[in-house]
Amino acid sequence: VHTLLHTFVGINGEAPYAGLVTDGADNFYGTTIYGGVIGLGTVYKITSTGVHNLLHSFDGSDGEAPTTGLVADGAGNFYGTTPIGGANSAGTVYKITSAGVYTLLHSFNSSDGNGPQAALVADGAGNFYGSTQEGGTNNKGTVYRITSAGAHTLLHSFIGSDGQSPQAALAADGTGNF
Repeated sequence: VHTLLHTFVGINGEAPYAGLVTDGADNFYGTTIYGGVIGLGTVYKITSTGVHNLLHSFDGSDGEAPTTGLVADGAGNFYGTTPIGGANSAGTVYKITSAGVYTLLHSFNSSDGNGPQAALVADGAGNFYGSTQEGGTNNKGTVYRITSAGAHTLLHSFIGSDGQSPQAALAADGTGNF
């Protein structure tokens, strides 16, 4: 049996693209590419009974058009990326609490990456790993680590012969390798 929980339109967000993540208490969290106060995307919470709460509306300076899902840290915080927007229009990494407190963790600047297209992967020690489709030393994409406090480390810049333009999420092997 299919039950419509919510119709996304306007300020509540438009075009939910990525999957949902749960907090274990019948609440689900997700993103929309469009909609919000000025149409640049949202982060939302929805209950299993369809009660929708707008947690954050992107304004461009804090990110824009989130296309990836969120990753939970187990303490009520969620982490995500936007492929554009931020201080340098090269994308962002952000943290948001279940109550909607938003923190911009990192704005990419092309030399450290540009255009994160995939969801973050957590390592269990408070670090998150991701990739950017462009940017880095050769403008062919990067792999990076970011802490829950926002400390960013560039781990690899692709050169072409080792790959380029990653768009899928990283995968962990259980021994600390991605």
